[in-house]
Amino acid sequence: MKRKLTLKYKDDISDDIKTEIQNGNNTFGKLRKALNHTYTDRELKAGLRHGLKDWLISGLTSYTKITKDKKTYSVIKS
Repeated sequence: MKRKLTLKYKDDISDDIKTEIQNGNNTFGKLRKALNHTYTDRELKAGLRHGLKDWLISGLTSYTKITKDKKTYSVIKS
């Protein structure tokens, strides 16, 4: 059964993706292997799109965003 992709759920997925990218899993295949036990491919893609589009709040005053360069992802801070 498919789970609803609410904004809060996509925020949670994007946070998990962000930590995996910082740990060196910076392609979709590596992210899939690292988070396959937790999320489906559909949920991972939705979390990536959300992280690429919106700034994510990390901590009280810092914001991070996922960026994409060809096939690799990285995290920028503002």
